[in-house]
Amino acid sequence: TYCAGNVTVAPTAQLDWSGEGGLLSLYVESDTDTTLVVNMPDGSWMCDDDGGPGVDAALDINAAPSGIYDIYVGRFFGEAVEPAVLNISEFAAPSDR
Repeated sequence: TYCAGNVTVAPTAQLDWSGEGGLLSLYVESDTDTTLVVNMPDGSWMCDDDGGPGVDAALDINAAPSGIYDIYVGRFFGEAVEPAVLNISEFAAPSDR
């Protein structure tokens, strides 16, 4: 899977999810253009660089399987490290689409 932007080698966060196949929503809030990369429990990858409001990244994972999620928050341009807030919810991520 090709993912745009720059993230660190180590995950920003790790989530042990047991949501019984419900919705898992991840979204980033930052003053810079963000990217979000997720390594799913089955080893597959998902990513987004502008699914949230403005240039914030967001992913809604429907029927999210239980297990460990490695979550990487980065920047679309420049170095991977920048102040940001990672939101994790069972409600759909905000969107301006």
